[in-house]
Amino acid sequence: MTENYEPTVTILTPFPPGKHCDKVLCSLKGLDYPSDKLEVVVVEGRQPSQQRNRGAEAAHGEIIYFLDDDCELTPDLFRKVLRHYADPGVAAVAGVAMAKASAPAISRASHMVLGSVFGGCTTRVKYRSVGKARPANDKHFLLCNASIRRKVYLEEKGLREDLYPGEENEFFRKLHAKGYKMVYEPEAVVHRNWRNTFAGYLKAIFTYGRAKIDQGFEHYEAADYLFFVPLVFLAYLAALPFVPYAAFRLPFCLYLALLAFFSAQETLSSRDRAGFLTLVLFPALHIAFAVGIIWGFIRNSGGTRHRKVEVKVRTLKAFHEKEACA
Repeated sequence: MTENYEPTVTILTPFPPGKHCDKVLCSLKGLDYPSDKLEVVVVEGRQPSQQRNRGAEAAHGEIIYFLDDDCELTPDLFRKVLRHYADPGVAAVAGVAMAKASAPAISRASHMVLGSVFGGCTTRVKYRSVGKARPANDKHFLLCNASIRRKVYLEEKGLREDLYPGEENEFFRKLHAKGYKMVYEPEAVVHRNWRNTFAGYLKAIFTYGRAKIDQGFEHYEAADYLFFVPLVFLAYLAALPFVPYAAFRLPFCLYLALLAFFSAQETLSSRDRAGFLTLVLFPALHIAFAVGIIWGFIRNSGGTRHRKVEVKVRTLKAFHEKEACA
């Protein structure tokens, strides 16, 4: 692994139409990477999968780096990630997304939930630095901090454009099944705001549950079916008032004990009073995700619905141009 490996990089970010997008250039200030090897492409539209695909087609960098517009980058982010590409066999590298210290309490608590075994389960590594750099699969990838060789992305036809969210799960699961070498780099961290309201949190989790069914089950391994556990939990809660046996309430008592334990753990380890919100956000995640799964089955029983939308590709910074930050 070469610390100073410096391939050309296209930073690719999707935006809704009309939104001010120049602040992505500001994120490059202080970045420890040659400016003349960076290109910034933004794609305006209302379907992120299509936007990213069109952006990748217009990109010129050897590596495509996916970021969101609100991400704060640490100076050594690209150094930590791009060194892995010195190995020509590495196809993609996954990083971590955490809450900004200045983010609203609900956003900070949401990341605690998603980064916990009790909440994020096998995908918690997306939201918390866990262990050391190691082989990755789809459970490690978030498209607000992920990179891939442009050649691989285009050869594999990019993201499924009928999927959002969860399109990265289907894509990287396919790459993993085909034997591509991918790496999880826990030291590559970006900070962001995510779901600043409780309603926004519920909507996002519900959508994630629905998206699990939209993706289908191709290339699944045994552990991938753990996402059905919240559905079993919801069925149990629905039956709870109608079963008179005291023993039937024991799993609910165990759940409450685990809820108290993991909420206390998050609050104490973070030393952040926002951790108290996890007492509500943990069960909200489990229930909203399960309801999303149910809706996913209902929605897909009527067939898939997908339409092309217009997108607009813009290059904010070409190679050998200096970034202009207003």
